[in-house]
Amino acid sequence: MRKVTLISVLIGIIALSCSVSKKTVSENLPSYEPAGSSYALKEILRNNLSNNDFYIQRADVRLTQENMAVNFNASIKFRRPDSILVSVKAKTGMEAGRALITRDTIIINDRINKKVIVGDAKSIRKKYGIDPGYIFALLGDLIISEAESVRDINCSKGMILPTLQVNDKRIEYTIDCSKGKVVKASFEGDIRSGNIMIAYSDFITVNRIRFPEKIEVSDDMNNVTILITIRKIDMPWEGPLKFITGSGYKTVRIR
Repeated sequence: MRKVTLISVLIGIIALSCSVSKKTVSENLPSYEPAGSSYALKEILRNNLSNNDFYIQRADVRLTQENMAVNFNASIKFRRPDSILVSVKAKTGMEAGRALITRDTIIINDRINKKVIVGDAKSIRKKYGIDPGYIFALLGDLIISEAESVRDINCSKGMILPTLQVNDKRIEYTIDCSKGKVVKASFEGDIRSGNIMIAYSDFITVNRIRFPEKIEVSDDMNNVTILITIRKIDMPWEGPLKFITGSGYKTVRIR
């Protein structure tokens, strides 16, 4: 049985860290249903969660790998344009570690093994098959190139499945036009990571931004499933991202 390590937990949480929720009344919700069959992708981009700063005070996470399950809590702070601070805690409340990530850098403070793990976009991509540039797509946002943003899609059947190119990887989205959101995403992997599939559900609206309350991630190689349920969030949010490494910790670079 492959051991589920702290770094795999943190990588999994980071890959999902922009999926947030808060209950709200159903009146006055924005409508995303296009008037005709044509619908511009830029309308969905306006509904990206990463257009806002937020603080997820609590998310319940269940990571399953090869019939072994780990349950823990996470808190997530996001500040535009790309800075995310993730804290992972055991159910007892003790912090196991925290990570600071941007589009090109990750720093993990591993309190269990007393290590500071540092990497850049290239090393993360090489070792884990995860491109930090995908992070917001993995969280429910639609990530496309500037040229693709003016593209129209056919919503006559309510659901469309465009396959788009981001950097050198293919992403296949399933978009629900009535929600104005991605409901499924499939990320092309490689021999190290395999393909990653994500399903988004229980959509709600906060401050006129619609997003999923629950996200389930799986891959076709490592038999890993991550299920996240968000319990509490502040949005909009203002505050610092404090990241302090442990005194005397060994520094390890991701290579």
